[in-house]
Amino acid sequence: MVALGLGVTFLPGLYCRAVAARDDSIAILELGDRSIYRTIGIMWRRASARGEQYRDLARLLRVLTAREFPDCTVLGAA
Repeated sequence: MVALGLGVTFLPGLYCRAVAARDDSIAILELGDRSIYRTIGIMWRRASARGEQYRDLARLLRVLTAREFPDCTVLGAA
């Protein structure tokens, strides 16, 4: 609806940098000194047979996020 000129919205920063910034019909404005954040996690059952693969996935996600979005804070041990 924003691209059609029918409104405004709050979008996650990652989306703005990855997708919305490429759309000339959308104007992106950052909120001044207001800090808005969210925490994203990955979880699995301790008894899962794929625990090691999930840990590998979590490590990969941390590395990619830190590399692609350097202004994001990545928590947890790499």
